[in-house]
Amino acid sequence: MRAVAGSTWGANKKALLTIYRSLIRSIIDYGSIAYNSASDSTKNRLDVIQYKALRIACGAFCSTAASALQVETGELPLALRRSQQEIKYSVKVKSTPGHPAKPVTEFHWTTLSKKFKPSNIPIYSKTLEYFSDSSSEIIRSPVLPEMPPWHLKDCSVDTSLTNCGSKHENPELLKNLALEKIESYNNSTHIYTDASKTTENKTAAAFCVPELNIEHSTRLTDKITIFAAELTAIKLALLWATNYTLDKDISIFSDSLSSLQAIASGKSSCRPNLLLEVKALVSKYSKNITFVWLPSHIGIKGNELADKLANLSTINPRIEVDIGLELSEAYNLVDRYIIGKWQQMWEAEPTGSHYRSIEKTVSTKVKHFHSSRHKDVVITRLRLGKCCLNAYLYQIGKHPDGLCASCKKPETVIHFLTECAHNPTCLAVLAACNKLKITPTIDTVLSDSRLQNAIISSLNRKI
Repeated sequence: MRAVAGSTWGANKKALLTIYRSLIRSIIDYGSIAYNSASDSTKNRLDVIQYKALRIACGAFCSTAASALQVETGELPLALRRSQQEIKYSVKVKSTPGHPAKPVTEFHWTTLSKKFKPSNIPIYSKTLEYFSDSSSEIIRSPVLPEMPPWHLKDCSVDTSLTNCGSKHENPELLKNLALEKIESYNNSTHIYTDASKTTENKTAAAFCVPELNIEHSTRLTDKITIFAAELTAIKLALLWATNYTLDKDISIFSDSLSSLQAIASGKSSCRPNLLLEVKALVSKYSKNITFVWLPSHIGIKGNELADKLANLSTINPRIEVDIGLELSEAYNLVDRYIIGKWQQMWEAEPTGSHYRSIEKTVSTKVKHFHSSRHKDVVITRLRLGKCCLNAYLYQIGKHPDGLCASCKKPETVIHFLTECAHNPTCLAVLAACNKLKITPTIDTVLSDSRLQNAIISSLNRKI
């Protein structure tokens, strides 16, 4: 990493992080589930490797807080990363019947013994908190289909209305085109499906058959994706059609483009089992089934009714159909759990207070990078608060008093960029903020690319 970049030349932060993740982090990750039971002092040696790599990627000074570097680059602390991998492995083991590693993820009588403490079963003890919070969730691992894929019917999917423009541009035209599309399937039974998800992660699915006055809705498992709920609504409609023994072709109208695209392709990364069940039901039905995409909320009667039924079911007090989670969704919940832990650590972290005023929320995204290595390093150092300004130079014994030469006040990043009336960089930043009608706070100045350009173009000193 040092060979391909300096502070003013070479690869930028994004490229250097790619090198770190490919060549260094991949080796650290290997076997981390096994070695996570080692002592903290042993594992801390790996933290040093991560810290050095992130500091090189950012061009940061050696006294920069590790926690700030991790947030800036979107890199989880290694301890959390190991916990994430342990929990995901435990999720996979628990969801796989007969998995040989099941005993290490389950409670055992030895954990109550004085001689054997829970820490003697590392994966069990370190994932216990997560599974205590999510013990009621059913997790389904991928399964082989009952019917070979080549024996399944090809699904007919009509998404031609996606080429007719946006409903925001001309809703009346799109509504008329949708009604015309519905009219073209008049020789079949029309079924409308929809799903709903609230801000509290409660979901529901519904379908209706207006010509037969059939209405059905149900509340589903909490925390599932809206894609899973929409696909479940289609599955419920197919189950009804199979049991009702209709002797006609069926047209299923849905406003979920992602669900219909998954049905058309036969592939779904997050819900493979549910998609297989839908395709199996289509194959069992003796007549033809066509899936048709319709835009939502444009006044189509069947669509609006299905949407209303789904919304009403989200307020049901209990879950009526528990479809569980599939591995991809379960992994996403683990990721959210780990990010939540990281956020708590970041808020309680005693170091990196300057950077925390700029980035209050953690995420796995790289917060800032520029194609120019010099510009990348300058802005990153200002964001991290450790740069060649007098206040920091004074802290490391490289300046007599740490004061601004003009104002005789501590020359911090905030003073340098937003407070010093004698500094051309500050004047350029304030002028740019005034032009853009932006309040010149430090988090805005160091997060807005337009203001970052103003900083770079006006700098006449080393940062």
